[in-house]
Amino acid sequence: MGLIENSRIYYINGGDRISGNSSDFGYSFIIPEHEQYDRCVLLQASIPLSYYLIQDGFNVFQLQEGASPLVKITVPRGNYSAISLQTVLTDLLNTASPNTWIYTITMPNSYTVASTGCYTFTVSGNGTTQPAFIFGTHMTEVFGFDINSTNTFQSDTLVTNVLNIIPEAGLYIHSDMVLGDSDILQEVYSNNTIPFSMITFTCPDVEAYSKALATNTTNTFKFSLQNELHQILNLNNQNMLLTIMLYKKNNIDSIFKKYLEYSLTPK
Repeated sequence: MGLIENSRIYYINGGDRISGNSSDFGYSFIIPEHEQYDRCVLLQASIPLSYYLIQDGFNVFQLQEGASPLVKITVPRGNYSAISLQTVLTDLLNTASPNTWIYTITMPNSYTVASTGCYTFTVSGNGTTQPAFIFGTHMTEVFGFDINSTNTFQSDTLVTNVLNIIPEAGLYIHSDMVLGDSDILQEVYSNNTIPFSMITFTCPDVEAYSKALATNTTNTFKFSLQNELHQILNLNNQNMLLTIMLYKKNNIDSIFKKYLEYSLTPK
């Protein structure tokens, strides 16, 4: 007996949206009134890896130097290597230091010693006062710090955890077409996709990956691409393509099962 009683497939191009932007938009479906669906599933997706490692709006941390007022450090948006980020961050810290302290950043030379993937920050000109970096939820993985953490130098030195210099690998497509506490239509993983190329997804199992459809009374649904912290991933005006199937689940199997249970129950 088949899983699907009836279905309809929709091909969504973010460029044809009726509202929003390429990362967070509304889209109009044409759903005939006589077709009543109860499940939705993402069959395929093609998502441009055009979002940056560091995005506007999620690119600020704070520098604390003793009793001086906190200073906001804003890292320019874009993609970085560990080396380019090291250079940019050194300049930002030394320019922003309210007490003209001198910061340097080093990392192991992989040609001569073991690579750790960590930065070592050092400070001079600070006397015995130890500075600190304060992070909220922004850029913590990039710099190897914990979320909502204050990271204080010890003896003029601060060593990070392993850096993550890879644009967001875990993507979540949210939609109000999904019924339930979570509005995640599908999670997608980039699997080391090269920046500025395409992330692709193909559904391996329609039944296992389908979600309950929230409503049949609207032809407009919203979609957004987010990370695990519910931050919108800015596709920078590049459009994602989604293939979505709405379908009516065949309940004959469950009815037949109940019939058999009834028939085989001793009377």
